[in-house]
Amino acid sequence: MKKTSLNCKRVLTPNDVLICAIDENELHHALGLLLESTLGSFYEYHCISIVHNPSGIQGKNFSCTNEYAIYVIPIGNKIVGNRKIDDNDVEWSNLRNWGDESKRTDAKNCFYPILVKDEK
Repeated sequence: MKKTSLNCKRVLTPNDVLICAIDENELHHALGLLLESTLGSFYEYHCISIVHNPSGIQGKNFSCTNEYAIYVIPIGNKIVGNRKIDDNDVEWSNLRNWGDESKRTDAKNCFYPILVKDEK
């Protein structure tokens, strides 16, 4: 079986952005270290969480609702645009979701305690 690899440095121009999507299991060890060792200190590395299933995918101990994308951006370049969200366009909600499958009996793995001790 022939092994092939792609050298990211040869493909990226100074104004390109590399986006890698990955779940939390391989985030840092597999991809973060690989990107840093390949591309080095000429880039900023930004890890962004992307919610793709708000109701959650049931797991044994936790329910997953997201994956991560690592944005690799050349240092000093302003590539991602500025975006200001007006306060009137923000929808605030309680910590608990609503609608179908939002009750504790529907998805026991999706509920986590908030512990308060000494008013903290």
